[in-house]
Amino acid sequence: MHSRHLACTLGVVAVLATTAVSGQVVINEVLFDPIGVNFGGQIVEIRNQGASPVAVGGFWLYFAPARWQFPADAAPIPPGETIRVHVNSHGAATVSDYFTGIAGMRNLNQKDGIAVYSTNVFTNPAVLVDFVQWGGASNAGEDVAVAAGQWTVGTFVNVQALRDGSSIAYDGSGFTPGDWCVDGTPSLGATNDSCTTSFVESPVIINEIGYVRTGPGAYHPAIELRNAGSVLEDLGGK
Repeated sequence: MHSRHLACTLGVVAVLATTAVSGQVVINEVLFDPIGVNFGGQIVEIRNQGASPVAVGGFWLYFAPARWQFPADAAPIPPGETIRVHVNSHGAATVSDYFTGIAGMRNLNQKDGIAVYSTNVFTNPAVLVDFVQWGGASNAGEDVAVAAGQWTVGTFVNVQALRDGSSIAYDGSGFTPGDWCVDGTPSLGATNDSCTTSFVESPVIINEIGYVRTGPGAYHPAIELRNAGSVLEDLGGK
C-alpha cells in the first residue's frame, strides 16, 4: 500500500478508536482543593463507564502548560472501575494509582480545566477523550472540547459552594456543567455516591478526654473541645 494511503488509513482508524473511547472513558472526579496544602494532594479520577476494558497506556492528561502521559504499559481500566492520577506528586505507580511527578507540573487552580487525550496533539478535537472546566470559562482546551461536541462555549462547573476537602464529581451522562456537582464527601477510588453539601472544616477539635470530679468519689467521663481557629464557632446542630 502507498505510504500516503497507509497514513490516511491509520489516521481514520485512530479517529474511530478515539471516538469509541470518548464517552466510555470519563474524568469522573477532581479533588483540586484538598484540606490543608494543595501541593501533592490533588487527585484526578478517571473512570471506564463502558462494558469492556480500555487501555489508557499512552494517553495524556493535559492542563496547560502541564501535560503528563500514562505509561505505555499502564493496565487497562476494567469496566466500571476507576483509576487515580495524583497531580504534581511523587509516588510509585500501581494499577489504580499514578503520579505525575513534579517536573513540568503545576497545581490545579480554583478556576481551571483539564482534559484527557489519546495523543499529544492537544489542538485536535478528534483525539480528545474528555474535558471539564470549573470556576470560570476560557480555560485551555475549551475550544477543542467545543469543536469536539463535548462542551458548550462559556460554560463551567460552578464551585462557589466548594469548601476545602470537597471535590467536583461527574453524576450525569453528558458533556455539560449540569452533569457535575460539588461533593462534600469525595469518593475517589470508588463509584461516585450522591453529592453532599460542602461544609467548611470546623476549627473545633477534641482537645482532651478524661474524668471530671463532681464530688467525693464522684467522677464522670468528659470530653474537652477547643476552638483552634480565630473566629467564633457555633456548635449548634453539630
